[in-house]
Amino acid sequence: MNNNIVVNDFMFCANHGSEVCYACFCDHRMTNNIRIEEELARAFPGKTEEELLDRPPVAVSLKDIVFSGELDRDGDERFMCKKHKTVDCNTCFDWKALATKHTKDMGKAMPTNTAREEKLEFLSSMGVELSPLTRLPDEAIDEKLHGAIDAAQHFCELFGSSEDPSIDPISLPLWPRTNPIQPTVFRGNVAEALQTPSPSNSETFRDLVNMLFCMGGYLDQAHRCFVLQDRAHRSAICLRVVEIRTVADRVPMLIVLCERATLGGVSYWTREVGVVPHITTPSLQEHDLLLSILNMNAARLQSSYRPAKKEAEGNFFLSFLLPISQISQKDIGRLIQHSGCFVCGEPTKSRCSQCLSIEYCSPACQRAHWKKHKPMCKTKGLAGRTFST
Repeated sequence: MNNNIVVNDFMFCANHGSEVCYACFCDHRMTNNIRIEEELARAFPGKTEEELLDRPPVAVSLKDIVFSGELDRDGDERFMCKKHKTVDCNTCFDWKALATKHTKDMGKAMPTNTAREEKLEFLSSMGVELSPLTRLPDEAIDEKLHGAIDAAQHFCELFGSSEDPSIDPISLPLWPRTNPIQPTVFRGNVAEALQTPSPSNSETFRDLVNMLFCMGGYLDQAHRCFVLQDRAHRSAICLRVVEIRTVADRVPMLIVLCERATLGGVSYWTREVGVVPHITTPSLQEHDLLLSILNMNAARLQSSYRPAKKEAEGNFFLSFLLPISQISQKDIGRLIQHSGCFVCGEPTKSRCSQCLSIEYCSPACQRAHWKKHKPMCKTKGLAGRTFST
């Protein structure tokens, strides 16, 4: 089997859909840059070909493509998108626009290629269960994910409205060096959070908590630089904690510089900062959820706040992390409103009368979902169970 696939003239590893993949030891950016060299030259007249080899990689979701049954002139399989059933769909696979946007965003945000299904998994792992069949548009899914993240990090409680805040870390006192970080990274009982089975099949949020808990332990040992690595070694995030500020009692703000790096980028950075702890996560989903948090928070910092970067951190972007917690039942109820029946996606007429967190179109759909819903329902067991109408 060919180890690579070509989707709309861009090459990716066949196993993971990555343009740059540690597990498959491949980097297709040179090949792909040749195919869009005119667009890159127009967009970045001041960058050399060598500099553009370090642009943020793109990726294709293997869940979103299917073999068309056709071969191209070189004998390679041609793929079409599942959404439009179109071979080399320029709407779903606009690599020119995506590569250009990601390159323009270097130093401002970290690109993610998170599919709709993965965002629903993130929400589910945080207790916000939406049906895979929900008819909500992508923008509404993004809005709910942002709301779930802010609920988890108690953003409005700490800073007031989340609408266009402008945070100047200099105005916050420094975190006392004698105060430990690890006990504060999770607001609640972290042991209970890590041991309690997830209400969904997704463990992403719990694994993210574990990753931050490990980072907090290293911070208490005076480490400030980290490499976050997935178990399959497909990708890595280089992250340096620039400083730690105090938002409220037992609430630190970790100011970070970070970048999703290639293997060469990790080596270049660690040569400058020295030996750093590697924190391993089960998959890339924890990275993408972390990047979603960092990208949201990056836009909230005052532009005048610019801590010094090291030489190898030219493309690193600035953001911050706050302690997180499990989302309250009240926030879950708010976030699942108007999302459609969990079972079939149709408009809803009722919700579970015990936890009020899942909506249904009929008692039949509610009964069909009860076995799966039971573990996360506030009321345990069948006794006293009622179906709302």
